[in-house]
Amino acid sequence: MKRSRAAGHVEHLARACADMAGRPATIFPLRVQQLWVAGALLEPAGDGHAELDAVDVALCVDVDPVEAAWRCAPHGAQHWASAVRLPQLPVRAHWRSLRAPVWNHVLHRPALVWDAAGGVRE
Repeated sequence: MKRSRAAGHVEHLARACADMAGRPATIFPLRVQQLWVAGALLEPAGDGHAELDAVDVALCVDVDPVEAAWRCAPHGAQHWASAVRLPQLPVRAHWRSLRAPVWNHVLHRPALVWDAAGGVRE
């Protein structure tokens, strides 16, 4: 997909995170607190990244790091993801704990896109 389309998907996801933060906790107990983007979308377009297969995003939640271990989704993640139509988006979502670093061997130099306290970041 084109980089502009990928950026549009990230913007949509940021708006969805903001919307979900305002929904009742009794229906959606898992609260995404931060949305980060990483990977090829942040790289210069001239470095062979003109077209993207998917966008890597990190969804940070306030759970114990063990519950959001690498490649593991915390309890309630599937419900949250279905509500924002995450499976239909061309993104690779990585669930991360707020109590651990966002970055790792896949999420290189992530950039904060949205957080519950400050909203969308430019």
